[in-house]
Amino acid sequence: MNLLNRQVGSAQSRQAAHLQQGHFDALGESWLALMVGNSRWHWGQFLGSTLQHQWDVPESIGFTSMPTDFNGAVVAASVVPNAVELLSSSVRLARPVRSLTLDDVPLQNMYPTLGIDRALGVYGAGVTYGFPTIAIDAGTALTITVANGDRELSGGAIMPGFGLQLRMLSEQTAGLPPVTVPSGALPERFARGTADAIRSGVGYTLAAGIREFVSSWRSVYSNTSVVLTGGDSVALWRHLNLIAPDLAGCMECDPNVIFWGMRAVMERQ
Repeated sequence: MNLLNRQVGSAQSRQAAHLQQGHFDALGESWLALMVGNSRWHWGQFLGSTLQHQWDVPESIGFTSMPTDFNGAVVAASVVPNAVELLSSSVRLARPVRSLTLDDVPLQNMYPTLGIDRALGVYGAGVTYGFPTIAIDAGTALTITVANGDRELSGGAIMPGFGLQLRMLSEQTAGLPPVTVPSGALPERFARGTADAIRSGVGYTLAAGIREFVSSWRSVYSNTSVVLTGGDSVALWRHLNLIAPDLAGCMECDPNVIFWGMRAVMERQ
């Protein structure tokens, strides 16, 4: 079994242990979880506490990817203004959308401009893998968010994600070509060729930045959980495993952490 499969298996085991504690009884039916991101809509279909199916779509076709015959509850959170209202007005729903806000997330010391995705992500990481926690969300932006053992938000950082950095170099310069996030290994650190040099520069710099933030947080909270999540998390974790195996080895790679946060919030309703 390779390391990625072990990580996925570990995430599933944690989920099973969480469910066996008997906390989930608020949603005993089929329901949809939706996280509207900057470039993608992330959908999850639950039966009670169990995530049965998950899919991501570009924001341009976001609400059209909802199952047409679905008549259960829809629980949504969004970093895009008016996206939930657009869903409600564009799709015939059996019930009003339950829109989550920061007031629904039981973390202390949150500030008003904190993104709901970051709040749900760090909360989902903590309730699933344990507080204190550091949640690294690899999406359009790469965000790092931390919470201590008392479930208090301690802060974080935001930077352009892997794909966004690659696009910025192509779009904002005259001579650099379009480059996509590599699905396999990163090129050599000192690459020969422009495209590989771009991948090397962005990939290794991201890894170094993540290492620095994780190391700083673990120097204070040595027993912290470290969770890598988001749409690009699996690809990024593969790269980290190859170029920084010690860093990847201390992480849980779980693309669905925000859904666990949404579920945990609904458990409290």
